[in-house]
Amino acid sequence: MFLKFLGNEIELLRKRQNELTALTKVDDIIQLATLTGYDLDFQSTDDARQLLKKVSDALERYGGEDRVEKFALLRLKTIIQERSDYLPTINYINWVIQIKIRFKKQLLSKLSDIEDKQATLSEEYKSTKDEIQTLTQKLNMLAGKIRYYWAKPIAYLNADICYAYKELDENEERRKIDKPRLCSERKDLFQKLEPVQSEYKDKKRKKADVMEELKRMANSHSSDQWKWTNLHPGLRAVIMFASLSSG
Repeated sequence: MFLKFLGNEIELLRKRQNELTALTKVDDIIQLATLTGYDLDFQSTDDARQLLKKVSDALERYGGEDRVEKFALLRLKTIIQERSDYLPTINYINWVIQIKIRFKKQLLSKLSDIEDKQATLSEEYKSTKDEIQTLTQKLNMLAGKIRYYWAKPIAYLNADICYAYKELDENEERRKIDKPRLCSERKDLFQKLEPVQSEYKDKKRKKADVMEELKRMANSHSSDQWKWTNLHPGLRAVIMFASLSSG
């Protein structure tokens, strides 16, 4: 877009340059000068500046008193001066045109380099894209093989996990249902155990008392018949057996 705009500018400048150049043509002046008979040494290759210099030199050398002839030279100088005034503008336009042409060439060169790089990058992108596509296909095939290999074990494992969760739920449900009954049975067992524990403690206490009494009697060699009679029959038998053995 910018290059097109730059090209349009160059064309407009050239058009304006051609218009101004047409205004600086001096062919008609050279032709008229040859018809006057006054020798100004105009050449067909002279431009407006060269003609202006020759006319100015002729006025400086002019020594005649013919006012008409001198006026004609002055008028000719004015006309040539008007046309030569366009020359700096023409030269400036020409300089601008050359600058823009050079700038356009530089842009075209850079654009060409960019297009070459873009082409290279496009090829690299296409190659990379093809590699990615090939790798994706291979990965899909590998994933399919893995799924096929592990589908059955994973299905069994999922079934076992589901069954385990179901069994846990059922056990939890049974526990909730059986909890009141178990608590009641536990309470009954504790209630039944209390008399047994009480009896056990009582017998343990009595045993301790008897053993203490036996120990005291053994230490004092007591033959208190009443105490002996009040001993437990089993303990009396043990003591009598021990007495006989010692006699």
